[in-house]
Amino acid sequence: MMVSRMALNRTSLRCISGLRGYRGRANFSTVESEMGFVPVMWAVWGVSFVFMACVSVFAARAGRNEEAQIFLADSSSHSKSEQDAIAARVGKLRPVKLTSLGILGVMTVVVVGYYVLDVVKQFAK
Repeated sequence: MMVSRMALNRTSLRCISGLRGYRGRANFSTVESEMGFVPVMWAVWGVSFVFMACVSVFAARAGRNEEAQIFLADSSSHSKSEQDAIAARVGKLRPVKLTSLGILGVMTVVVVGYYVLDVVKQFAK
C-alpha cells in the first residue's frame, strides 16, 4: 500500500510512532521519577571506585622502592634518607587512600541498601 505525504497527518504520525495520547507535557509517575536515581547512584559508585583504584595504584607506585629494612649503622645514612623520603610520600597519601576507601564503602552500602529496599517493597505488595 502506497501512502502519499499529504495523507499522513499529525494524528496518523502519532499513531505510527507510538505517541498516541501525548499532549505535549510529561506526566511522571512515582516509578518514572525514581528511575533517574539508579543511574546517578551507579555513576557515583563507579566514579568513587575508579578514584579509589587510581589512588591505590598511585600509592603503590610511589612506595615501590621502599624497602623494609632496619638501618643499624650510620654508614647507610644515604639509603636511610631515601627510605625516609619515600615513607613520607606514602604517608601523605594514606589519608586520601582511606577517605576514598570510605566513600566507596558508603556508596556500596547505598547501592546494596537500595536493592534490598526494592526487594522488600516488591514482596510487601
